This record gives sequence, structure tokens and C-alpha cells, in this order.
Amino acid sequence: RKYMIVEAFNKHKKGYLVPLELSINLVSMGEREVAIVIARDLSHRNELEVKYKAIGEMARDAIIMVDSRSRVEYWNPAAEKIFGYTAKEIIGKEFFEYLAPERDRERVKKITERVLSSETGFKKYRIVEALGRRKNGEVFPLELSPSVFTINGKPHGLVIARDTSERRKIEEKIMRQNKELQLLYNFAQTITAELSLENIYRRSYEELRKIVNFDTYAIALYDEKEGKLKMALTLEDGRDITAKFKPFNLEESITGWVVKNKKSLLIRDFKKEKEKLPAKVHIVGWLPSSWLGVPLLYKNRVIGAVLVQTKKEDMLDENDKRLLETLAPQLAVAIMNAKLYTETKMTRDRLENLINTSIVGVGMTDLDDNLTFVNKKFAEMLGYEVNELIGKNIREITTGGGFQKIKKGTERRLRGISDSYETVFVRKDGKHIDVLINASPLKDEEGNIIGTIGIFIDITERKRVEERIREEREKYKTMMESLLVGVAILQDEKIVYANKVLGDMLGYSVNELTGEHFTRMVHPDMKEYVVENYRRRIRGGYVPESYIVKMVRKNGDTLWALTRAKIIEWEGRIADMVSVQDITRIKEMEDSLITLVRTFEEIKLAKSEDEIYDIAMRAISDTLNFSHLAIGKVIGDEIVLIKQRGFKSSNLIIKLNGKRGISAWVAKNNEPYYVPDVTKDPLYIEGVSGARCEYATPISTKDKVYGVLDVQREDVDSISEDERLLLDMLASHMGVALAGLEAMRDLEKARDLQELMVHIISHDLKNPLAVLSGYIDLLREMPSEEFLDAMEKAIKEAENIIERARLFSKLGKKKLEEKKEEIELRKLIEDVAAIILKKYKNVEFVNNVREITIFGDPILREVFVNLIDNAFKY
Repeated sequence: RKYMIVEAFNKHKKGYLVPLELSINLVSMGEREVAIVIARDLSHRNELEVKYKAIGEMARDAIIMVDSRSRVEYWNPAAEKIFGYTAKEIIGKEFFEYLAPERDRERVKKITERVLSSETGFKKYRIVEALGRRKNGEVFPLELSPSVFTINGKPHGLVIARDTSERRKIEEKIMRQNKELQLLYNFAQTITAELSLENIYRRSYEELRKIVNFDTYAIALYDEKEGKLKMALTLEDGRDITAKFKPFNLEESITGWVVKNKKSLLIRDFKKEKEKLPAKVHIVGWLPSSWLGVPLLYKNRVIGAVLVQTKKEDMLDENDKRLLETLAPQLAVAIMNAKLYTETKMTRDRLENLINTSIVGVGMTDLDDNLTFVNKKFAEMLGYEVNELIGKNIREITTGGGFQKIKKGTERRLRGISDSYETVFVRKDGKHIDVLINASPLKDEEGNIIGTIGIFIDITERKRVEERIREEREKYKTMMESLLVGVAILQDEKIVYANKVLGDMLGYSVNELTGEHFTRMVHPDMKEYVVENYRRRIRGGYVPESYIVKMVRKNGDTLWALTRAKIIEWEGRIADMVSVQDITRIKEMEDSLITLVRTFEEIKLAKSEDEIYDIAMRAISDTLNFSHLAIGKVIGDEIVLIKQRGFKSSNLIIKLNGKRGISAWVAKNNEPYYVPDVTKDPLYIEGVSGARCEYATPISTKDKVYGVLDVQREDVDSISEDERLLLDMLASHMGVALAGLEAMRDLEKARDLQELMVHIISHDLKNPLAVLSGYIDLLREMPSEEFLDAMEKAIKEAENIIERARLFSKLGKKKLEEKKEEIELRKLIEDVAAIILKKYKNVEFVNNVREITIFGDPILREVFVNLIDNAFKY
């Protein structure tokens, strides 16, 4: 041959092989034939083959190559994934036998044979959609891009196949969404434009029917007052069966469950899901197989439910549920709008009638403040007829300043603002009246502001009353500021007014208290109690008018207060006026007094002077908190210091007749003495270093001074009046106790003397009585018996006297041997009282002793004589 092309490998200088394409031409050059060789490096071509192979291996679409007899020559991994056959299983096989559905197999075979037999060269066909079959028998949609080309004179087919299953699903989903969007649009257009509830129900059924397959459609509305569901519409196969349904409770049906829980409920198959339902089924007519209920929510408030059901199972799915959940809010709004329209229309009719019969003026103006409407009351307010005012400008019926207010109000109306303000109008007779205007923008049907509508109220009289109230309130505030007690006015549990006295009492300024919650000044221990009393009082319940409250000053100190509260009206609203009186000093004195009462009891039971002094010193130190105290005893013409704490000397002696000494003055005059500043009192004798204040009080009874109680402090005038009073009480009890000890000593002496006297009397009278008794015996033997009875009676009386004297003597020594007897106690006391009451005039004696008989000593009578007589005497 003169020409040929061959492929071969040539060894490169560096040792590796290089693929070459050799183009050899045999040509004549004179007499010789020579071969001209053109060599082309094929390395680049091999790279392209690798690339083409990579494209096939990595492609997501199936790439299938067949020979002229429709047998598979090339099968990429994507084809294996899409159809399920491996390359080993499919290569060499007729592709239509494996890849085409059985019903399409012959048709695909004929088309393939025709294409492969009639075409040469290269031809690309249009993309077509077809059905394929997977190895598992599943038929699925394909998008095919076929082409034919010739290699070495033989036709080959190349098909790029794409699995469109997912795309089909997406397209179907998009189509459904488009339908749903169209439904939503139509639904919104038709439903929201309706103002008739019946039309809304029917239109919602018709629109939903276009996309959802169902046999029954229902709308149930919830009656909150009765707590029941009522069927507003029920259509079964287009027939209205609403009348079959009666109102039913939420607990009686799955519809009630949807409404109660505000949740949708989808039942695909009643038979399978019957046992799992959240509520029992309320059936009217046939039992559905599929059921869907969605709550109708309006501003998060359930107004009912929309329901669909079918006779076949699995006819309703999540898409239907989602669609109905999207439509339900619009349906709820439409229903509420229709109800609102009906109510508004009724209200409008009532308002029109109300305006014309209103007791307040109603008027409308245009944007130039010309009156376009007034009611009869508005005209009467100004002294005009209605037709006289229509067309007038507001300027003509108000003052200059009043019109400026109205003009500014009109500017606010143009910005869509509603508000209230006061101005002055001029009546037809020239009189000025104060008017309250409540004005709002007046809009046309398209929402454009075309003027102002207002309510006009004559407040002339109210203004006069308010002025008088303001003047009275100022007087009232001035009066409260001059009170000696704190005053607060509470509203909504906050302090709206507090006088300066209360602020000073608690350490706050008035501004600090105003606006604060009133418990800010109440001690935590009593907050709950005080708040409960306040709330009960505001509600009209019973609360004591006054009670003691534990409060807290700004610096944290405790303050005890006596509070009195009363409900009043403050600035047109109910309020609680509370007066606060600081009783901290009284409360502290009360606590101290309670402690001192126990001290007084101890002093009364003391057995010695020293015990009395020790008890008193302890009480002054611990209870009254004095660190400098002393007790001086009067001995002759001196006061001797016998007990002290904090004094410089424990051996201090002060002469009663000396020129100085506060204790000496107190002992001489039997009166207390207070020195607020000892540096200014000439009587003061220094007993405590640095003392500036002294108080001394006598330890005495009415007739005798036993000593002086003296206390001192280091601050000027630092002993309060309450403390001085408590010291006086303590000193008085000490005096009584000392007098008691003294009386006991005197009594012991008198008792000894009594016993001695009784002994002497009884001893001296025995002999004369014995002699007298003997004479009586002699006289009785003689003829004359005159005076014998009288002498015997005298003798017995003398014996009784002697015996009583001995009895009292033994009683004092607790040696009573008299026999006990039955005594009617109440009668005994009445007998004694009857005798004693003869001595005392204009007195009352009350005997509360019950009827009781006791077994006791006869001398008990003398006990009651002494008790009752002493009670009246002292």
C-alpha cells in the first residue's frame, strides 16, 4: 500500500515508553521510493480517554451503550444503581429484555432495531420520557437522551437515562401546592368578602371540595356560655343534615376533644385506630372510615371546629390536615367578621338612635372645621336650633383661644390621633361655657380621614365644683401638714400622699415616700398582716380601726406605731387614709414596766433590806439600762451610800443639813429631783466622773423616808420622763417593802407583849374569880339569893374574856387548839358585813361567795371582821 497508519510505542531518551501514531506515506523521489513518516504523540489522547471514562464512571445518570444488535456494550455505575443490574449481569444482553416494562418491550425492540439499522454517522435524538423496569420489577419514570453513531462502519446506540421518580414527586407536590395556593387565594377572596354566615359555610364547602376528597363536611361552633358544641352546618354527599344534630358537651365526642385541646386530629382508619382514640365517637348516620377535625382559632381563642370524613379508609392524609389547618384560621376570621358585622350593624342602628336621643352633644366637622352634623343636645347646649349650626365654622361658636385648641386638635386628627381636651364655647346668648371634647378622626369607606367626630360635654358646673374641691383639698392638706401625727393616703397599695410629720418620723423626705409601696416602711414581721388588713378594708370587710404596727425607719431602727385607718375618696377614687402615732417610747416603757412588775413581786417577797437593795440594783441596771446608780440609806442626819455601780467612791456620806447634795435635798423633802445638766445646778456633788445628768427619788412611804435612789448619765438631759416615772415606782415599792419589814419587826415585838399581857391577865384574874365563885356558893346556901344569877353571868363573861385573850395569843404562835365546826360561809360573811356596814355610810358591799358549808375554826369570824373592816378603812 502507498499509505498506512499504525500505532506503536517508542522508547524515550529518558527510558519510558511514549505512545505514537505513525502516518507512513510511500513516495517516489527520482528512481527511488522513500517512506515519509509523520509521528504524532498519543499521550494526550490517552488522557482524554481516562477523562471520558471518569465522566462515565462518575456520572449520576445511567450511560448505556449498545451494539447494532441491541446488546449492551457499556454499563456505568449509575446505571447499576438506577436499574439494579451489575455490569456483569447486563453486558452482552439485549437491553430491552431487561430494562423495558413487559407491556412496552416489543415496541421498544422495534424502535431500537429501526434506528440501529437505518442510520449511519452520528445522530442525536430529542429527549423523551418513558418507563423503565428495575431488577426487582418496579416500574418507574425515566428521561431518555438517545443518540446513534458509527464505529468502523457499524452503528452503535448510546442512551443517557435519568431516574425522574423524585422529580415527578416534587412536580406532583408543586402541582398540589399550586392547587392549594389557588384554593387559598380563592378561599380568601370568596370567604372574606362574605358577611353572611350561611354563605360563608357554603362557600368554604365548595372551595375545599375542589382539592380534598370527602363525603361529609361540617362546621361546629362552640358556645362558651353553655359549654356545648352546636353544628352550624353538616353536608353529607351535598345534602344538608344539620337538623339531625343537637348541642353536645365537649366530653362526648372527638370533635369536643379537638375544641377542648385546640389540636387537630387525623384518623386514617377508624377500625384500626378505634381503641387509640382520645375520646368516644359521637355518630350521626354512618360510621366514617377516615376523619379529620381542625380547631377554628381566633386570636388563640377556639370558636369551633371544621370537620371532614370519608366512607373509605386512608382517604385523608397529612397533606389534607396541613391544608385544612391553613384554611381554618381564615374561616375563623371570616366567621368572627360576619358575627362582628351583624353585631356592628345592630350596634350602629342602636347608636344612631342613641345619638339622636343622647344626653351629651355629638358633632362632626370637615377638614376646615365646618360643622356637618350636630345632634339636638349639642344645639341645646349652645342655645341654637340644629339647622342653625349646620355649615357654621367652629370659629363662630368659640373664643380665640378655644379655636386654637380645636385647630391643633384637627391637626392631630389628620395624623389619625384620638384624644380628649377641654376648651371654651360661646353660647348664642353670649355666655361662655366650659366643654370637654372627646374627638376622633372621621374616615370614609376607603379609610381616608375626612374630618372629625366628637362628643361634647358641658362641664361648666363641674369646673366650678372642681375649683371648690381644689381649694378644700389645699385646706385639707394644710390641715394634715399641721397635725402632730403622721398621715398617709394609700391607693393601689402605694403611698399617694404623706405629710411631713410621717416623713420626719421615719427619716424619709415626703418625695421619697410618695409612689412607694406602703410596706416599705412596715417591719417584715408584720408585712403579711398589714397587707391583709389593707386589702380586707378596701374590699369592705371588717378590720379594726386602730391597731399597733411594727415599722422600720430609714436607718433600720424599729418604730412602734398606733395606726388608725379609714376609707375615703381621694381624687375620685377609693383610698385608705392612715394616721400614724409614734408609740415607741410607750411600747418600750410598757416592756420595761412588765419586767419591773416581776421585780416588784420579788421585792415584796424579800426577807431583808439587803435583798431588797440587790433586786432593785439589778432591775435598774438590766431593765432600765443605767450604768451609774446608787442607793443611799438615811441613818440619823446622814445619807450613807450602801449600794453603788459606776460611782467614784463606795464610802460616800452626805449630811442631810448640808448646803449641797441632791440626795440630801430629796431625803429632806421626800420628793424626786431631776438635774438635766449637773454643771448648772449648785446642789450637785460629783459622784460619777463625766456625769452630766442626774435623777434622785426618795425610797419612802407617806410618813417616812428610808433612803434615796440615785442614777446618773454622761449626756445632758438624757433621762427621759418615762424612765423617771419607772424609777419613782421602783423606789415606792422599795419603801413599801422596807416599811413591811419594819412592821413585821414591830408585830413580832407586839406579839411577845400580847402573850405576856394575856399571861398576866389570866393569872391575876384567876384568884379573884375563884373567891367570887366561893361567895356565890355560900350565898346560895343562905336564904337570900338576890343578884346570884347576875353574879354568875358576870363570872362567865370574865372567863370568856380571859379565854379569848389566851386564844389570840395561841393564834399568834400557831398553837390554836380550838375545835372545828361546820360553818355556812356565805351566811357568816353576810352577818359580819351587816355589823360593819353600820360604821360606813354610802358604800357598797358585794358578796360573790357561793353557798358552801365548810369545817373550820370558829375564830374564822374574827378573820372576816378584820378583812372587811380593813378593806373599807384603807
